[in-house]
Amino acid sequence: MKKLFAFGILFTVYFSLTAQKTIALEDCFMFYKFYPQSGAELVFLKDGKHYVEIDQKGLHIRDLRDEKIDSVVTLNLPKHAQQFDQFELSDDETKLLLRTETEPIYRHSVLANYFVYDLKTQSTTAVCESEKQQFVTLSPDGKSAAYVANNNLYIKDLVQNRTIQITRDGAKNKIINGLPDWVYEEEFSPVDGNGMVATKWSPNSKYLAFIRFDETEVPEFKMTFYENAMYPRLSSFKYPKVGEKNSIVSVHLYNADSDDVEGEIMGLETTDYVPRIHFSTDNKLIVSRLNRRQDTLELLMALPERAIFDRDENKSYIPSRLVLQETDPAYVELEWESKLTFLKNDPNHFLYVNEKSGFTHIWYYPINPGPGETPKPLTSGSFDVTSFYGVNEKTGKFYFQAATPTPLDRQIWEGD
Repeated sequence: MKKLFAFGILFTVYFSLTAQKTIALEDCFMFYKFYPQSGAELVFLKDGKHYVEIDQKGLHIRDLRDEKIDSVVTLNLPKHAQQFDQFELSDDETKLLLRTETEPIYRHSVLANYFVYDLKTQSTTAVCESEKQQFVTLSPDGKSAAYVANNNLYIKDLVQNRTIQITRDGAKNKIINGLPDWVYEEEFSPVDGNGMVATKWSPNSKYLAFIRFDETEVPEFKMTFYENAMYPRLSSFKYPKVGEKNSIVSVHLYNADSDDVEGEIMGLETTDYVPRIHFSTDNKLIVSRLNRRQDTLELLMALPERAIFDRDENKSYIPSRLVLQETDPAYVELEWESKLTFLKNDPNHFLYVNEKSGFTHIWYYPINPGPGETPKPLTSGSFDVTSFYGVNEKTGKFYFQAATPTPLDRQIWEGD
């Protein structure tokens, strides 16, 4: 009986194993059968108590304190704007930016048709009707939308319903305005999954800063796509292999009030990287400069009031001054630069995370240091800050994650 019982167990195990369906690579990487399912896309409102999500019924406004509360705003969208796959609220929470008919390009970049829906008037405006766009971003005042088409930068004036072309030299595999090239998108995009930003509005919506990539001298790489067709599709793009030339980058400042590019920011060498551009809360442009070895990171503040006009080049240049310099014998951790925080109530200071003390901590830096003023640590100790969540300026408190009491632990802390 024992032998029969053992044989029965072995037969059952063997049968159950052989009865399982074979896992194919297509199931993993084409049909995504084993990928985790995420929740509904939602966006938190500025009051900190509500969030919104969208489905076929409309815009749902939910209360974090009571999930039963649900007010629905019906969206009267035209047919060509109904099948959107992404939405974004304007800063004043009166407009929706909707993305439709999305076509992937590289890891993060896409081509799509974008629409702006006004929640007050229930009207829909196409950002561009003649061609698909890349990287559409609403101005903080909700009156304009900047976008890129065919490597040129444009602004759609949503009030007067007119389009302003900012650049005219964009060309495939030559000049890119307002979008990262392949290297920047791949290597300098934040780890949160969003692509690198090369166009940014100032908080007052007066200025639009953008990075220009001249990839003319970058060698071209050809790639073959074997798709469901008789002939493969060929694609070519600029791809610098080891030792080859990178794009030459420059940063430019557009003034929406005067409808003019004020100039090119000075202080960048041809071999420098510009992985980020920022605006302080009082509308000062801050440019990140990273050297080719990536062991020195500097923040430069643009000084448009001191712009210099070069008559020979018929071009304006904007001086800059050094705000911060960080060096490391190995390399500078760029991800912390993505968490750079400018303060609304204290525009002369910003928060930055670095390893200058030997551990990763949050520091309080002056933009315009007074006599004897130096950066101050807001956190200290024999532990690393592993995440920085932000600041509540009303209470003066900030929030972070720390690897303490041991490097294997993670705790959420509040500081002031």
